[in-house]
Amino acid sequence: MNINEIRNGVAIMINGDPWVCIWFQHVKPGKGPAFVKSKFKNLKTGKVLDYTFRSSDILEEAPVSKTNAQYLYAQGDSVFLMDEKTFEQYEIDKSAVGEAINFLKEGTKVVVLKLDEVAFGIEVPKKVDLKVIESSPGDRGNTVTNATKIVKLETGAEISVPLFIKEGDIVRVNLETGQYSERVNWSNDF
Repeated sequence: MNINEIRNGVAIMINGDPWVCIWFQHVKPGKGPAFVKSKFKNLKTGKVLDYTFRSSDILEEAPVSKTNAQYLYAQGDSVFLMDEKTFEQYEIDKSAVGEAINFLKEGTKVVVLKLDEVAFGIEVPKKVDLKVIESSPGDRGNTVTNATKIVKLETGAEISVPLFIKEGDIVRVNLETGQYSERVNWSNDF
């Protein structure tokens, strides 16, 4: 695997040990080759280290198995998930999920990542649809500008949306950025 494939939750082998990415930043300087600054957590010891990879580095993927599951709930520093076929429950450290945890609701389909049958992380969908439960009124007809407002979603997360979004609307949120993508349902605004 090359460094462009590094994302949160990706597991690689470093010095014979499995490590999972918990933070990354792709850097493209004005001069010189691109590189990736990252933080990896050792899946055996829990130790966290900073790593910088050059664009020419080739990484060894860890032997990870994947299982379809549903998000159940978060409590304390843990996230609880259930295997869709066996109904086995998994407990994963909340830090392995990242900011996407703010946009997951009960029943959201995810993929559990396991190493030696021990769950260590999840892959979340790229986008989720969530209901707006709190919204201040926007100015009607103010759609030419890029004006936005903050709304509260059913998961408790708050995001910036265009002024025409109102309470009760369903919005699509991009989980990679944590930002509004589009309105899913269209009501009679006119």
